[in-house]
Amino acid sequence: MGKDLKGKELGVGICQLKDGRYMARYTNRYGKRMSLYSWNLKEVRTKLTKAKYEDELGRPELIHKNLTLGEIYMLWAKEKEDEVRPNTWAIYRGVYTKHIKQYEFYNINSINEDIVREFIFNLYNNNAKVSTIKQCKMIFSNIMKFSVEKKYCLSNPFTYYKMPKKIKDDGKRQAKKLKENKYMTVQQRECFLRFLDKHKRLYGNLYKLLMFTGMRISEGIALKWENVDLKNRTIYIEEGYIKYYDSETKQLCQNYNAPTKTIASERQIPMSDVVFNILTAQKNLQSKYQSEFVFVDNDNKPLKYINVHMALSNLVKKINSTLQSEGAESDSLLPHVTTHYFRHTFATMCLEKNIHPKIVQQYLGHSSYQITMDTYSHVSDEKSAEEMKKFNQN
Repeated sequence: MGKDLKGKELGVGICQLKDGRYMARYTNRYGKRMSLYSWNLKEVRTKLTKAKYEDELGRPELIHKNLTLGEIYMLWAKEKEDEVRPNTWAIYRGVYTKHIKQYEFYNINSINEDIVREFIFNLYNNNAKVSTIKQCKMIFSNIMKFSVEKKYCLSNPFTYYKMPKKIKDDGKRQAKKLKENKYMTVQQRECFLRFLDKHKRLYGNLYKLLMFTGMRISEGIALKWENVDLKNRTIYIEEGYIKYYDSETKQLCQNYNAPTKTIASERQIPMSDVVFNILTAQKNLQSKYQSEFVFVDNDNKPLKYINVHMALSNLVKKINSTLQSEGAESDSLLPHVTTHYFRHTFATMCLEKNIHPKIVQQYLGHSSYQITMDTYSHVSDEKSAEEMKKFNQN
């Protein structure tokens, strides 16, 4: 690993000379040591990538110079579609169609850092969320990486492209704002649960289970009785629900036996007394159906996410309407609650009760401890403020 004059590592074969120039060195196929120079680090890296590729290829004129991005995308899609979950592939295809397809007639070798920079700033200037920009960058880069691997072009211009600081800073602000108020406060959840208990609802027990286990909605509606052990008070999360658009049949497909989101999502959730009572009540409620699924609709069919979501939206509106008629202030009304609010609410309750974040990570099925801490940092912020108040105590 070469280093610059300040001791920072630059990568294999690259170093900075005393006069400030960057030098890249490699051994060609004839065993000869080759050196490349530039005052610009990005430029010398590009030179090195191109030189090594041309040396490996032997005859650069064999590169398929007439292939376009659109043609490369079709080749990439054939391989990628079999590697990811159907719903994930549907997202990839949607991102390409909406944001990247405009470049489909570009010669693959003409796509350089200037075009990448234009692509990123066009998204940013059109008010795309930074998370969307990052997703577009990832997919576009993967297509270019595939093109390099298949020897359709010399280099991937995304390799050394760094997201502009102002976009990264906006991303941090957006992420922080997105995390704020995505959970229900003690007063809000008490109000919500009180209304549920008073007005029996088809999805009431599902909403409660999500709130007190932290399960994803996809895990909740796919939950089967065979994965619920009431005797040992344990829930086994082994499958999930996904929906996706099948490009061949042109139909929207649903699968209640799909793999969980990640390997870490396969987990055991111990039942609290509250959860045990919820599932016992659901068992009694569903005794006439004899369904393999814990939650079904009035036709004894597995629940659909859209119906659960719309019912929750209508329920929140009904609760707020009732609160307003009782003279409640606007700041005491429920927020625009979604099913994912319950997951955030559960994590918040765990951390409020000082359950170790590592345990919370296991409950939620997060693949890393950092995800748990980053997502629910608002709790530590609030606790930090409470701890500071101790300085005011005698």
